[in-house]
Formats: sequence, structure tokens, C-alpha cells
Amino acid sequence: ASFQYRTSTGGSSANTATSGPSASYWVKLVRSGTSFSAYISPDGNAWTQVGTARTITMASAVYVGLPVTAHNNTNLCTATFDNVWSTAPVGTWMHQDIGSVGLAGSASFSTSPFTIVGSGSDIWGSSDAFNFACLSATGNCTVITRVASMENADAWSKAGLMIRETLNANSTYAFIAVTPSNGV
Repeated sequence: ASFQYRTSTGGSSANTATSGPSASYWVKLVRSGTSFSAYISPDGNAWTQVGTARTITMASAVYVGLPVTAHNNTNLCTATFDNVWSTAPVGTWMHQDIGSVGLAGSASFSTSPFTIVGSGSDIWGSSDAFNFACLSATGNCTVITRVASMENADAWSKAGLMIRETLNANSTYAFIAVTPSNGV
């Protein structure tokens, strides 16, 4: 699992990784003011923090949700999520491709499990390319889900939870990710 983040708009991404976990695994992301913390769990009960909390300045209004990237613009990666839970106000789920993706993504989130399909070269560097199913949220929030399954479109395909300031490709973000085989 990897706790990834971009602390400034258009800046480079950074991460703290832990080896071992891959899909199927529980992930949790917490925002408290400008502090963001990421956690993993094999069972949804006992949580282990990944790295240390990161300070990321974002507007009060953000997007929280489920990102999926194939890490290959010519492929699609399908990930399923269950037990999606958030302290963010329940609103209308939406999805869109973020950045320049090779194939259009899709999402099914009317009932559990949620299924998100994404292309894109990666969520990394100074600009991202992926599909994002999300809700609008304001202020502090906690989001939890289990990445129930994930196709191995690429060893570096990623799925998990993200809190993102905008839907622009170079936005600040905090992201707890799992991969089908790399763990980071």
C-alpha cells in the first residue's frame, strides 16, 4: 500500500510505502484541517497508519472518492469497492476521467459493490490520469472502503481512496493506494 500526496498544485507527488498489502484490502483516509493520514487493514477493524500525517493546504470544499488508474493508457483497469463509508455528507456520486487518458473510464455506484473502470498513465508526478468516482465534501472527513478486487492491467495499476482539492489533473491530493501486485 502507498500513501501518496501532492502538497502544492502542479507540484511533484511523493509517497510513503509499506510492502505486503494488495487488493483485496481495507483502506482509510482522514482529513483533519490541513492534516491528512492514511491507514490500511486486513479486516476493517485493526488499522495501521501508513507513514506519518502530511500537511496539505486545501480549500474547505474538496472531492472524496474512489480513483482507478490502469498505469497504461492503452488498457482499462477494473476495480470493485465494497463497504464504502464516509463522514462526508451523502450527496450524488459522480465520476469523470481526470487528465489525459487513452480510454474513457466508467463507473457503477448505485449499489454495492461499486465498480470503477479507469485508463490513464498514472496518479503520480505533477499531473494525473485516471477515473475518479467521487462526492463533494466540506471540511474534516473520514472515508473507508475495502478494495475488494482489482484487475492486473499493469503491476502499477492503482485503486483506493482519495481526497482531492479540484478535478484538475495537477490538483493537490492525498491518496491511499493498493496495486494488484506491487504493493506500492
